[in-house]
Amino acid sequence: MRPSITRIFDRLRARSVDRANTRLLNAALRGDVKGVQCAVDSGADLRRFGEIAIEDAVFARSETIVSILINHGANPRGLDRALTKAISRKDQETIAFTLELGATVTARMLADAYALRHDDSRIFDALRAAFKQQLGPARNFV
Repeated sequence: MRPSITRIFDRLRARSVDRANTRLLNAALRGDVKGVQCAVDSGADLRRFGEIAIEDAVFARSETIVSILINHGANPRGLDRALTKAISRKDQETIAFTLELGATVTARMLADAYALRHDDSRIFDALRAAFKQQLGPARNFV
């Protein structure tokens, strides 16, 4: 039995989306703005791969890619994931970059940074300041 035309087109469309997803992740990791835009335009699945692509774009230091992804519907929690990873790596530049982009500092992140404080207190101090700012003046207890 021969497959129907609609089935053939469905398979081709699925392969195209898979290629777009692969292109998205590779381009975000390289910091390739045009590649990310092309993948998004080709139908990359930002619900499934958007957070990972944002995380990769943060480590590639591409604010433009992060903006493209968020504006096209990717979950901005990728910023928070990148911040968590940067804390564990003690990567001060990436921590500062993710905070500039609007990552949310959680109490857990603050605790992790405090545990690492014996190595370098600047990471903890930067996160504590961002956490205080996010809480606002009424709840400034940290």
